[in-house]
Amino acid sequence: MKLHCFLCASPLFPDDQLRDQELHLRYLETNKKSTPGDVMLSVIQNGCTFPVQDVGCIRNPLVKGIAYNWLLCDANS
Repeated sequence: MKLHCFLCASPLFPDDQLRDQELHLRYLETNKKSTPGDVMLSVIQNGCTFPVQDVGCIRNPLVKGIAYNWLLCDANS
């Protein structure tokens, strides 16, 4: 089994939390649909918070840069 991570670097719309949450949830649904059945999906939230439904989640309160998230993706490949 391989771990597939959906990473969130920061709030996309910090001034509009509802819009931000809707976009994150839509992106999460896309990731859930595209993840093969034998692969475990996990969400890493760096600086943002939104419900992840039935998916495992690691929350980091500090906002991380996009480069940091790409390093995590590369390490997971």
